[in-house]
Amino acid sequence: MVLIFYYQNHFYREPLIAIIARMKKTVLFYFAFALCGLPTIGFSQVDESKLGAWYMYFFSANYKDSPWGVQGDVQYRTWNGADDLEQLMLRGGLTYSPKNANAKFTLGYANIQTGAYGESDATTPESRIYQEALIPNQVGKRFYLTHRFRYEQRFVQGQDF
Repeated sequence: MVLIFYYQNHFYREPLIAIIARMKKTVLFYFAFALCGLPTIGFSQVDESKLGAWYMYFFSANYKDSPWGVQGDVQYRTWNGADDLEQLMLRGGLTYSPKNANAKFTLGYANIQTGAYGESDATTPESRIYQEALIPNQVGKRFYLTHRFRYEQRFVQGQDF
């Protein structure tokens, strides 16, 4: 079945199945967008009336024309703006970008201190060794995505590997 419609002084013919497929994509997009705004009720034991913050710094540098480089990040997650430590993460790694390949590979280490919510100053140390692959992708003419595949080995105090 073909739908004929008039728009901006022109007649257009388009198969009905193509119109339905385009409508499905639009409806799915708006449905997913609406789900992002729903509150998470009952999943958290944290007092949501308190102010929390995540301070993050990411860096990446290559050595001139070499395929080698470094990348990493520092993340400080806290409650009450700066008082109650939730997590401090220091992560860095050595990167390699092969010639004629649109990818970046990383071998790195992370040190994490996780604090308990509330009055306690107790923290749990954690060490991670990770391997990562970053693969950029262009979708259409305006959207750029980067796919990240990360494999981590976590060593948490008081837990098995």
